[in-house]
Amino acid sequence: MSTLKALALSGIRSFGPEEEDRQRISFTRPLTLILGENGCGKTTLLEALKFALCEELPPIADFGQNFLHDPSLSRVKDTRAQIRLEVILPVV
Repeated sequence: MSTLKALALSGIRSFGPEEEDRQRISFTRPLTLILGENGCGKTTLLEALKFALCEELPPIADFGQNFLHDPSLSRVKDTRAQIRLEVILPVV
């Protein structure tokens, strides 16, 4: 069974597209909890994980709208987003 090691996001919803805006979460054994108040990005993390694994956009994000960071919120002219997923594969 493979294990999720880390998830890094930039350019997804409230996570800005610049390098200094990138957020990284490391998952530890046996359990990693994602806690926070309303609006802090918990659902965004889960939707990004689902998109990275299944290429399925969230239901409200038709054609990427509302899922990718809006370039008008920052000083860039294009939309840049990245989801990095680190997985530990079992040795056979």
